[in-house]
Amino acid sequence: MNRVFPIDRRIRLGIWGLGRGLNFVQSAAALNIDVVAGCDINPHMCENFRKMLPDAFVTKDEDEFLAQDFDAVLIATYFRGHAAHTLKALAAGKHVMCEVT
Repeated sequence: MNRVFPIDRRIRLGIWGLGRGLNFVQSAAALNIDVVAGCDINPHMCENFRKMLPDAFVTKDEDEFLAQDFDAVLIATYFRGHAAHTLKALAAGKHVMCEVT
């Protein structure tokens, strides 16, 4: 299998913001990424995530989300929250990528 990133293991990713963030799930497999956690304040978005990835952790609580064991977080929340969410994720020891619309 050809890999996009030449690493010896798959990246474990959490997605913060499960509206636009769910669009990344389909791309993840080709990028050697396992989506293992999700967070959204909207219960409907959490349920959609749960249906798509039944083995992944999902919560509306950002602290509970950031306490999970994953390498990086995709921040796909509303753009005015990106700075605060990025700083909080970095403080939790996560690598960060922000979705910009």
